[in-house]
Amino acid sequence: MRNVVSHVLRKTLGSVGALALLSGLPMAGLAAEAGDAPGSRATLERVEQGASSSTFSGLTGLIRVPNADVIPEGDLRLGVTPSPSSTESPMPGGASNDVLTMGFVRNAEIGISLGEAQFGHDLIVQAKLNLARETAGRPGVAVGVLDLRRTNLDVGPTFFAVASKHLARGRAEATLGLSGGEHSGVLAGLSLRPVPWLELQGEYDTDRFNYGAAVHVGSRFVARAAKVDVGTAYTLSYQFPLAYPEAPSRPPASAELGPPVEPGDRAATALIQEELVGMGLENVQVQIQPVDSVRTLCISFDNRQYTLNDYDAVMAVLPVAARLAGSEVEQVAMRVQKRGLVTAEVTAPLDGYRRFARDEMTGREFAAQVTVERLPGSHPSDVLTSPTEVANPPWGRVDLTLEPGLRTEIGTETDTLLTGWSLEPGVILWPVRGMQLNARWKFPVAGPLIREHKNELITDEALLSYAARPSRRFLVQALGGRFSDRTFQHWDGYGVEMATPVGSQGLLHLTAARLDNDEIGKNTYVVADYWHQVPRSNLQVRLLGGRFLYQDEGYGVDLIRFSREVQVAVGMRHTGFDNVLEVRTSFPLGPRRQPRRPSALRARLADRFDYNSRSLLSDRNYVSLAQRVGKELFIGPNLIDSFFNRDRLSSDSFVIYLQSAK
Repeated sequence: MRNVVSHVLRKTLGSVGALALLSGLPMAGLAAEAGDAPGSRATLERVEQGASSSTFSGLTGLIRVPNADVIPEGDLRLGVTPSPSSTESPMPGGASNDVLTMGFVRNAEIGISLGEAQFGHDLIVQAKLNLARETAGRPGVAVGVLDLRRTNLDVGPTFFAVASKHLARGRAEATLGLSGGEHSGVLAGLSLRPVPWLELQGEYDTDRFNYGAAVHVGSRFVARAAKVDVGTAYTLSYQFPLAYPEAPSRPPASAELGPPVEPGDRAATALIQEELVGMGLENVQVQIQPVDSVRTLCISFDNRQYTLNDYDAVMAVLPVAARLAGSEVEQVAMRVQKRGLVTAEVTAPLDGYRRFARDEMTGREFAAQVTVERLPGSHPSDVLTSPTEVANPPWGRVDLTLEPGLRTEIGTETDTLLTGWSLEPGVILWPVRGMQLNARWKFPVAGPLIREHKNELITDEALLSYAARPSRRFLVQALGGRFSDRTFQHWDGYGVEMATPVGSQGLLHLTAARLDNDEIGKNTYVVADYWHQVPRSNLQVRLLGGRFLYQDEGYGVDLIRFSREVQVAVGMRHTGFDNVLEVRTSFPLGPRRQPRRPSALRARLADRFDYNSRSLLSDRNYVSLAQRVGKELFIGPNLIDSFFNRDRLSSDSFVIYLQSAK
């Protein structure tokens, strides 16, 4: 994380701030819109929606005292507080330096901070949960923990409970609370906004008084100077929504959609197939048949066209079906395929979709009428009306991909930050149904971590995989070749993956492999994991356990947060080697939609850029050990990403998807 926080903020904060001012970012607090008097409620609401002040530890609050506020769901805040002294402060968060805080779910925030080198690059975890939102008659209430885990200093956690209330028509906020554990006592704080862009802060942190002033620049930057026990500390923070800027589009307006065409069943299926093939969908087959006594338009297709989210393909098919199916067809069943295997069926009423397209129904109301079934069974084939032949098969087509590679070592025994950049070209080939060939190479470009590999092309991955559905509820994939762990280590061998849905929100996944590595020889890898989507949220919880790559046995947990197509995960692993914290992020490189009608050879950017950073949670962050604890096998075409839409095939996920549409 230090590469994200220190390198980015310290090197570019000033230039990015100037760019933000010039590009017209919302200037909350610096100027009110026409008709807003200074200090009016409208002006104050815009201030509250901008960046919030961050404590040294990264939690929302004053200087060291957290308040009851939390960062908005889906927001990310980066902060830097250079140490004013080489003397460690005894107060909570005293060794914090670079921080990353995220609103994983509504009313909660998680923060991770990295201390200065003289404290052994101490890695610290913080968290806060808002139990009650502030109303006109009562304060907001929150509980949390500071210094949950410190890797190098013999300091225990501090638990706290605080209440906060805005006063003076929003110009002031008072905080009062108690703490226990490593630091016990009273917490108190007061912030004043004499003008919207200036915040004066004073607090009592269980032992002494601190005071400072913060300047809110635009809606994302906060700069603060504070007088504390070890001197004057300066803090810079930048807060932004963690979302890919391109949102899925709403369906066409009613005038564009038009009334249903009545071409007749045979003509309808042929017209629909022709239009879907023209959109770039593959393996397209269209037929009309009764499903549970309901006249249903059944459409099967392989989606390599909408590479970020399979629901993009579903929303592209719906208007075509609504326009051409005819008024007698009541619903459409869209069977999403990967490599010719049906992974999900999305069933929607056509009349409900037409009402949604005309803005007569909200996305949530329409999604309530939609069902999503993972690994569905086959439709009865005895009563079919005008089925088409399968059109536009993908077999034999090749994708040439290119992506950047980044490797980092952060806060280790050797240095604060080391990086290694590479370019990673790749090839993806679909020979026959169910089969895929993946190959990827690394070409080191810059950075000390790739110095010994510079100017050589390294085969990073070469995998042949074959997927099948042996029964209705199971998807299995066999793989063989060279596996990668996204460093310069390689694992040759073979393995198998299995996945099966558990209820409507869960997914059970198992990976087993027999591998050979130059460093540790032959080994057996077996990891089982359970994925669960928290209802009505973009949050996933993953529980895992087994024998990992370096033969250590243990367990772990991941919290995975989606903001549209950006994914951030925070995970912990406990094995016989040690404990490790892992932060992973993935964001799109290419567009939501590839060029229409892909040719036999297609060159494009890789779909995503993936980055992860690992640090030990005990003693110093020794590089050799941090890269081995709970290390998982990297499988390029894995079942979760390739077949289950990054574990987002559910009715709940479809509701969230529609709510993000423009």
